[in-house]
Amino acid sequence: MNIIARIWNKAIDTLYTATFPNVGRSCRISHKTSIGCKGNLIIGECSSIGNGADIMNTRAKVVIGKHFVSGPKLTIITGDHMPIVGRFLNTVSDSDKDQLDVNHEYDKDVVIEDDIWTGYGVTIMKGVTIGRGSIVAARAMVNKNVPPYCIVGGVPAKVLKFRWTIDQILEHESKLYPENERYTREQLEEIFAKYSK
Repeated sequence: MNIIARIWNKAIDTLYTATFPNVGRSCRISHKTSIGCKGNLIIGECSSIGNGADIMNTRAKVVIGKHFVSGPKLTIITGDHMPIVGRFLNTVSDSDKDQLDVNHEYDKDVVIEDDIWTGYGVTIMKGVTIGRGSIVAARAMVNKNVPPYCIVGGVPAKVLKFRWTIDQILEHESKLYPENERYTREQLEEIFAKYSK
């Protein structure tokens, strides 16, 4: 891509990002992103959503922390097409002629904490929380909560390993987070014991 096209895309992304009501400073949302409901997307500062993302958050929220980076083609889904008794799956809602009449009581928020990177083509399903400092490998499908500071991959995603040792995580946290927000050694030891089996 030439320099003029890069500058143009960055300018368009900046203008597009400014249309979101709940976005922190220094964020970038690609203008090539599809969002179900801008008001249900909450993003902390210095986060970036790559090209071609599809965020289906019509009834539930997607909450993204600070310093999140996604590769292209991220998909986040906060609900299911749960049928309503006595109606066909493809029935259109009386109140909204463009929407299928589905039961939204099963929709659940997605929470992506701080300092997370997701690779190309990652899918995150409803109700999932991805713990701080984690990395999600390309093409992973995340349908369960992800513990902090781990690397997950696969379909469905599983913990592959931890990003660092406990001592390295404690050092990392001491440089970036106030004391009352840091994980303790005991908390990390418990998480490592649970997921290192």
